[in-house]
Amino acid sequence: MLLLILGTVFVLFLNQNINLSFLTSEKSVEITVESPLPEPIHLKELTNPPDNTVKQMMQSFENKNYSETMDLAEKILSTEPDNETALKYLRQAQDKIQSISNKAAASQYLKTGIDHYKQGLYRECIEDMNQVLKRDKDNREAKKYIYLADTALSKIEITNMLKKQKKAEEEKNLETILADIGSEKILEQRKADLALLFDHYKDIQSVYSDITIHFKNTEEAEVNFSHMLIAVYKKTNQRKVLFDGTKKWTVKKIENQWKIIENK
Repeated sequence: MLLLILGTVFVLFLNQNINLSFLTSEKSVEITVESPLPEPIHLKELTNPPDNTVKQMMQSFENKNYSETMDLAEKILSTEPDNETALKYLRQAQDKIQSISNKAAASQYLKTGIDHYKQGLYRECIEDMNQVLKRDKDNREAKKYIYLADTALSKIEITNMLKKQKKAEEEKNLETILADIGSEKILEQRKADLALLFDHYKDIQSVYSDITIHFKNTEEAEVNFSHMLIAVYKKTNQRKVLFDGTKKWTVKKIENQWKIIENK
């Protein structure tokens, strides 16, 4: 009889906490039934952003609205700092904005640089094009104009070197003539030739014309020109044409100065 009563009570109160004590003739029987505790609620589940915020963030990126993407990503990260999707889209949006900014700046520098080149402001052109390459390292137009501006400057420098050589020959300035030579062999030969010229002739007239400059690269060039050398022979006081023909120099930039390394 006791077992029947206990079974009925157990079924009725299965999901409740029950503490039943029955006295029997033998002893007291205690039965305790505990209902299961609810599952714990994790903080992460409470702070997960709504799905529509994530979708909006992804859609704004697809629409190339990168500022909105950043705003939405930062909103998500404000409640969930380790959200990998938000971190990923935030970085990508930042990169896109930086890329757009770089391209806009590069385009402006390129335009300014081309204008400077057309105005003959070659150094300014090179500076502008270097700014382009800082933002767009593979920009072909910038590289092209750097080469054009650099060689344009070099043409001026090489032409000025020829003018300096002409003046030094007429003024018998040996030191200036030799300063433009970058080959020991040419240096010694030039010293010997000039010693004879300066010792035996006066009123020297040196004429350089028909100058053409061909660049092998930005550091080396071939210079072709016509040269006429006229002077008065001291012993007879007669004017003579000592040389009338063409010459070809190979010049090279050494320590940022153009030097003659070959003379034909």
